[in-house]
Amino acid sequence: MGIHNYELMKKFILQLTYDFPVGPHKTHFSVIPFAWSPVLYFGLNDPTYYDPLVLRPKILDVPFLEGGSRIDRAFKLVHDKVFCSTCGPRQNKRKILIVLTDGDASPGSVPVHDAAKPLKDDGVTIISVGIGRKIKPRTLERMASCEELFFPFSAYTGMVGRLRDKNLICTPYERCGPFSCHNGGQCIEPRRPGHFGIKCICRKGFTGKRCRNDLFDIKFTYIHNYYLGPKPLTFPEAQAHCKALGGNLAHVDSLEENNFLRNVLLKRFIPSAYIGFTNRFTEGAFKWISGHKVCYSNWITSYPAPNHGNYAVITGNGGWINVPGSKKFRYFCKR
Repeated sequence: MGIHNYELMKKFILQLTYDFPVGPHKTHFSVIPFAWSPVLYFGLNDPTYYDPLVLRPKILDVPFLEGGSRIDRAFKLVHDKVFCSTCGPRQNKRKILIVLTDGDASPGSVPVHDAAKPLKDDGVTIISVGIGRKIKPRTLERMASCEELFFPFSAYTGMVGRLRDKNLICTPYERCGPFSCHNGGQCIEPRRPGHFGIKCICRKGFTGKRCRNDLFDIKFTYIHNYYLGPKPLTFPEAQAHCKALGGNLAHVDSLEENNFLRNVLLKRFIPSAYIGFTNRFTEGAFKWISGHKVCYSNWITSYPAPNHGNYAVITGNGGWINVPGSKKFRYFCKR
């Protein structure tokens, strides 16, 4: 787990403090970073962190730990020091553990389903969140209280929706429940005797056994996700592909967003990519093909150039140029 993903995890936790109000009689948080050894950074019973204005800076200051990944030791520390009867859990309140990891445990670790069992037996609901490019879905499924409580990192909104379900009851493996399929997937139950396990029919842009995998996995905010087309296409081909995935070629609303897309290109050594800015359908003025209001542009000096094309690409320095739609570039889709 690198420092970049670690910073993303802290922002993930920080966002939870906004979606679930913090206070003495509201949500309480505890944070345990772990590598070879876990560290109880603060517990549920510390009233200092019942104040969100104190809690949020503390979360951002959680140190990065290097060396190994003993998930089993982290589970034991949570069991012994966070959810023990004298550690701060309140009567008749839900006990929820959210584990952010790639699922890759160090050699010699206790298997995660065995390490998690004492917590589950004590009524703790475990939600696993996979982060990183090489997550281990099967490990993350076994870690969670049930398969449907494993989420990819990009599925923050879906996880929050699940948390808002006050019961958090897992559906039997062979039955469809309201949360059996993620991201709006349609659940189908087995029809023949002896056949077990549900089937999920996924919406556009989502894949996987339970529709967990979001092809729009480049995350700028918790509202908008991006997909970077894998091979160069013409502008019409790129837009058609984005539509097939449930989005459009990207619109850009701010300098911050533009810099974000520029950095994606730089990190992947891609010189330029289509965005959804065109005057092909509007004489003269460039408009977003998605129909969004134009509130930002970043043309390079002397662009858009006359007779140079009707379609915009963002370059590696963040500036935009116009090109003919027949030229092929990688492309950003947005949903």
